[in-house]
Amino acid sequence: MPEAFALPGAASLQQLDDLAYPVDWAARLVIAPGRKAEAKSRRRARHLRAQAAEYEGDPAGPPASIAKNQADNDEFRERISSSEREVEIQAMVTLAVWGASLDDVQNRAASLAHDFGATDYTFARPVGEQANLWRAMLPGCRTPRVMTGYAQTLRAHDVALAMPWCGSALGDDRGGLFGL
Repeated sequence: MPEAFALPGAASLQQLDDLAYPVDWAARLVIAPGRKAEAKSRRRARHLRAQAAEYEGDPAGPPASIAKNQADNDEFRERISSSEREVEIQAMVTLAVWGASLDDVQNRAASLAHDFGATDYTFARPVGEQANLWRAMLPGCRTPRVMTGYAQTLRAHDVALAMPWCGSALGDDRGGLFGL
């Protein structure tokens, strides 16, 4: 996912509906209370400070990525502790394309990666795990281990940006499905 989300343009799941070919998606969410996430971010802050301290005495100093990670963690801590209702969400999103032939499916998968590649989204197709990922899109199935490797840590605000959860098109054949 991109490093930061901004409107307009953050509604990535909605953008899937606008492609020239059909794309199904499912999002598995693991939700943790903000107080637990804040405690975890404090441990992460201590770890990042220890990493920076390892470079004391080095004329080049610590890598810039450590300072960036510290700033990102500080922002996360500030936002997660801003409200008692804020939560941390581990989002695992799976996308599926299909077609009449294997070539059609391969072309659509390549097109999907290309269509979103310019917006900082990276897609991976874990070899040998496609069946597990497809099954994980079905309600009631267990989350396969392969999905946990692609989890993104977000706040509720960031997840809400992924798709407009209400609108005038709700309920039509291109709107969000809320139940059967």
